[in-house]
Amino acid sequence: QLSADEMRELRVRLNDDGINVWSIGSPIGKVSVEDDFQAHLELFRHTLELAVLAGAEKMRMFSFFVTPDELDTYRGEVIRRLKIMLEEAAAAGVTLCHENEHKIYGEAPERVCDILTELPELRGIFDAANYVRQGYDPMAGFNATKNSLVILDEVGRGTSTFDGISIARAVAEHICSARNMGRCPKSMMIFAASSATCSYPGDRNPAMASTPGPSIAANSAPDSTTGRFFRGNFTFCKNTVLLDSWAL
Repeated sequence: QLSADEMRELRVRLNDDGINVWSIGSPIGKVSVEDDFQAHLELFRHTLELAVLAGAEKMRMFSFFVTPDELDTYRGEVIRRLKIMLEEAAAAGVTLCHENEHKIYGEAPERVCDILTELPELRGIFDAANYVRQGYDPMAGFNATKNSLVILDEVGRGTSTFDGISIARAVAEHICSARNMGRCPKSMMIFAASSATCSYPGDRNPAMASTPGPSIAANSAPDSTTGRFFRGNFTFCKNTVLLDSWAL
């Protein structure tokens, strides 16, 4: 757990290398809903302070572990806790982003939809693998978080590089097509890969080429002698971030 002073020092080092922090991947909300909330709230406040010091606009979090037979019983408590954290995050200028996860209240697509509908200021992070792991239809999860951040990690790992490219491109085309039809106008994608060959020009697909918004792409490879990251620009499609897995 970083202290505030350690984060200030880290921010200086990141600034020196021209690296900005967009989001904090916190474990907030990964405790039982029956645990002492005040103690967890203090951890949340510390993490929120770190996010502000890092210059991060977003913070990943979860919706508390709840046993399956008590989901309805604890819904009100989950919403109450999330509201408190959302209010404090908003005051600090940080947007909270909920990720679907195993055994938390927001595990199933319908529960995620419930949270995001009840708390519109909360943003969604769509983790397809977590849905698949628990036997849910990932498309149902996508439809529940239409304006979510879509993460596809380790593109090409476990398959051939070109198979990974094909999967990533298919996902990107689907999201871009859905965005153009107004189904998810604010969605954004992050792909993590270990190969710069995952880049594709957006103009190969009309849906991708016509998608409004900036092309945001980055690929990094570490220099083993200096520990610095070298960056190149690789356009994948509009509103997509391509990161090397080393950078994560």
